[in-house]
Amino acid sequence: MLKMLSKYHSDAELNEFMTKCKKVAKQGILRAPSLYVTGVVDLAYPIMDGDMAVASLTVPYIERIPAEKSIEEVIESLKAAADELSKALTYGIVRKS
Repeated sequence: MLKMLSKYHSDAELNEFMTKCKKVAKQGILRAPSLYVTGVVDLAYPIMDGDMAVASLTVPYIERIPAEKSIEEVIESLKAAADELSKALTYGIVRKS
């Protein structure tokens, strides 16, 4: 993967990317300000197949007034959904042979 990315990105960009990936892997969640929209927080959890991440479930969070759900409540729901999808993949519930 890094070889492919190196065709389009500098070593510094790749190092920054890998540092962020390691941080997310350690924390288990991506929680970061959107790079595209001011005031939006991007939230993402991995979809796992066994011990390998195969996708991610990502949602933007925008604080509303009045607040309907806190960011912590959204994170909890996002984690539950990602865990459910991961279990379905790992145990073959959605896998086609």
